[in-house]
Formats: sequence, structure tokens, C-alpha cells
Amino acid sequence: KKYRKGFIDISKIKCVEIVKNDDGVIPCQNKYPFQVVHDANTLYIFAPSPQSRDRWVKKLKEEIKNNNNIMIKYHPKFWTDGSYQCCRQTEKLAPGCEKYNLFESRVKDIFQDKEGGFMVRDSSQPGLYTVSLYTKFGGEGSSGFRHYHIKETATSPKKYYLSEKHAFGSIPEIIEYHKHNAAGLVTRLRYPVSTKGKNAPTTAGFSYEKWEINPSELTFMRELGSGLFGVVRLGKWRAQYKVAIKAIREGAMCEEDFIEEAKKPEGRPSFEDLLRTIDELVE
Repeated sequence: KKYRKGFIDISKIKCVEIVKNDDGVIPCQNKYPFQVVHDANTLYIFAPSPQSRDRWVKKLKEEIKNNNNIMIKYHPKFWTDGSYQCCRQTEKLAPGCEKYNLFESRVKDIFQDKEGGFMVRDSSQPGLYTVSLYTKFGGEGSSGFRHYHIKETATSPKKYYLSEKHAFGSIPEIIEYHKHNAAGLVTRLRYPVSTKGKNAPTTAGFSYEKWEINPSELTFMRELGSGLFGVVRLGKWRAQYKVAIKAIREGAMCEEDFIEEAKKPEGRPSFEDLLRTIDELVE
């Protein structure tokens, strides 16, 4: 059955926000309202306490963060007596009067209001990823977020891209490229951020002089990308630290050449950058 009475499809939700009531009368026992906008409807919900309301709003916002239909503007006050109390528009489907930013309450803590702050996260499409990018100059003098899906080519081996003209064999390569070139994005990827409140993960005990470890200490997980010389996989070192593991294709490059190539820092992401990217991909 496509629709169930009393249920709302989370993928259809376009806005979740606290209702501004300005000390108006609430004719029910619960006095703390918030709204859920879905399809062409608005559901007003009344929580028993501010803490309960905040928990509901926070959780629902987390659930809808990957939805593609998030509203640009919304109505912050009730619809009553045939009009919205915020703007007095009399059409229920009238466009919102106040900018809606799904992540507004988290900008200060997570993105620290930094131009070019970005996060790689799960996409609404299983197995794919989205880059959320913060800008202070989002048009008309406003700031906000832009969300870019990391897409795949139909070629073999497949490549990944944010801008179709710039495709790469792995997601870390995309991030590294767009750290230096906007190339279709609203701004460059300047500052990686994390919901865990850390700027960069540990380097997992590696040093730049250590080029060989015991393979038994590695756990191979899912593939992140592939290229002419090999495949990059997400993995764990000593069952604890997240790492990117590149397996060289047989005959593509001799061991000595690979080690020498790996030692060259020019034009390559640092090990910290690579781990930072992988850390965000698995959150």
C-alpha cells in the first residue's frame, strides 16, 4: 500500500521548524508548537515541553537532511482565521515569507561560519554521496548552503564528478581538485568540517618514512574509486583507524616505482587530507 493513514512519508517532508507564536493562546494542554510541511500540507504538532520540542525538531531535521525538496522559504507563524499570521497572505499555498535554512542552528557549531566549509555525507540515493558546501555569498547578499551530488560516469572503469568536465577515479581526488578550483561550485572546498567536532582525524600512527605495513593489520571494506593503476578502498588499520587503501593492478607499476611515486608530495593530497575525507564519508 503506497500511503498509510496517520503516516507521513519522510522523503516528502520539505520543512521542520519551531512555530513562532508570540505568546499567543494555545487551546490545548501541550503549549510548544512546531510544524512539519509535507507535500502541500502543514501539520502543526504541540509538544509538552521546550526540551521535547527541540528533540523532535532536531531528530526530524536529521532525517530529512538529504531530501531534494527542502523549502527555500517558509511561514514561521500559524495559519489561523484564513491567513498566515506572519505575512497575512490568504492563500494556503502562498510562498513562504522567511528564509528557511535546514542547518541554520548548526552553522555556528559545525561550520563556524567559514566561507567554503564543506562536509561529504550520505546522499538520499543509496551508495552515493553529497557535498554540503557553506557560503556567505549565496546570492542577493545572503548566506547559506549548496548541496552537490557526487555523480558517477557510465564508463568502465567508472569515474566520479561534481562538475561533469572534471571527473576522477576516486572521491578523495574530487575533493582535492575542488579545494583548488571552484569549477562550477559556488566556492572552493576550503575547510572540511565534521559533525563530531574535530577538524581532522589522526594519521593513525603512520609516518612519512614508513611505506610498508603488515597486510594482516588491514581490513578491506567498500570500494571508493578506481583508476588506471589500481583501486582505492575504504579500510581499517588494526581494526580501529579508518584509512584509504590503494591496491595496484597487477603489472600496472612495479613496487619500486610505486614507492617513489608515493613519496612525491607535489600536487598530491596529504595523508591527513585523505584521511579527513574518508572520515567524513563514513559518518
